[in-house]
Amino acid sequence: MVNSSAMNEEAAESSTLAFTVSADDANTRLDSYLAARISDWSRARLQRLIEDGDVLVHGRTAKASYKLRAGDEIEVELTPASSAEFTPEDIPIEIIYEDDDLIVVNKPASLVVHPAAGISSGTLANALAFHFHQLSTRGGAIRPGIVHRLDKDTSGLIVVAKTEAAHENLADQFRGREVFKSYVALVHGRVKHGVVGDAIYGGGRDKTVQDARLRARIGVLNRQFLHAEQLAFSHPRTREQMRFNAPLPKELAEFLGDLK
Repeated sequence: MVNSSAMNEEAAESSTLAFTVSADDANTRLDSYLAARISDWSRARLQRLIEDGDVLVHGRTAKASYKLRAGDEIEVELTPASSAEFTPEDIPIEIIYEDDDLIVVNKPASLVVHPAAGISSGTLANALAFHFHQLSTRGGAIRPGIVHRLDKDTSGLIVVAKTEAAHENLADQFRGREVFKSYVALVHGRVKHGVVGDAIYGGGRDKTVQDARLRARIGVLNRQFLHAEQLAFSHPRTREQMRFNAPLPKELAEFLGDLK
């Protein structure tokens, strides 16, 4: 049982929980499984998380009624239900493209995409609400226009919907695996080791490599080396193929330069 009220310190940096389904829990409904493991969150609120795409099974969205299988990997992003504290904020954002239906943003590392447990401000969603008067509301008041996400320490391209129709169409493209996404990542050692600089899966920023000089440089980088460089999809209204590219941000390019 995970007590969400006891996660405050950890939630400020990460609001994602991960579970691996045991053989004893096979054939249990997804919403029932989560309700038994996350206290202070009602089954109805968890069902809303599932409907909003905040719960992934093996990296894909699933229905609340999905019957779990042994070995299923579940990720849950604890998005707060209340939007009372959500306020538009004048945070600079880099716009790659904009038309009447959508916006493509180049997100910097360290910028959370939308409010979550322990995070109510300083997000991309707060910035979008300030800079744009028309955004879709399909994702709820605290996620205006947000169709998909990138991790806090991942930089790169995100598409944002201005209209409900655009949001629905783009979400369908993501669900149908029709969106092309290309990432640039730097790894050390065997490919099954974590991304360089990943504080969680890489064993910590100062433990991913043995070389002292490189370890110190990773500490200065203060982010993981993962960048969403390319994004391609069909325009939700015109059906035109759209393709965008965002070069490596300065800190990653300089890091590669230091290695050379």
